Amino acid sequence: MYVFPAIGLGAVLCKPEWITDTMIYAVAKALANSRNKEEKEGDELYPRIERIREVSAQLAAAFISQAVSEGLVTDKHWVNIVNANRPKEKTCNNDVQQQKQQKPSDANAIDGKFSKRVLGEVRTLMWHPAATVEQYIVESITNINADEM
Repeated sequence: MYVFPAIGLGAVLCKPEWITDTMIYAVAKALANSRNKEEKEGDELYPRIERIREVSAQLAAAFISQAVSEGLVTDKHWVNIVNANRPKEKTCNNDVQQQKQQKPSDANAIDGKFSKRVLGEVRTLMWHPAATVEQYIVESITNINADEM
């Protein structure tokens, strides 16, 4: 109920060359991370249905972020947003030592996380569809031109 619409939305927005198992896994991790404090305290397995639109935006953002990480996104708008808003790597000595001790598979762990900027962009496109085809074309050209600057 939660993951498939988000996978579809993420795929429509970022236009990946193909959908990988790791993209789906990132969405599943994001779903697990999306429960709020109340839902966790109530031992609920999934977020409440009243939050489905918000959770869907979060899951689509996780899908897009993972697709960009894999280098499969064809829409450069999303590549630019995700890459410009990646979390900074920690340089604390403890973190560096822990990173060295991690197995290679752990270093590339899929966590289903995304930036607030990516989530905001997904929300904007999800909540405010173009009223007309002409409006959509104008908005798309404006976004493309903004990315090229």
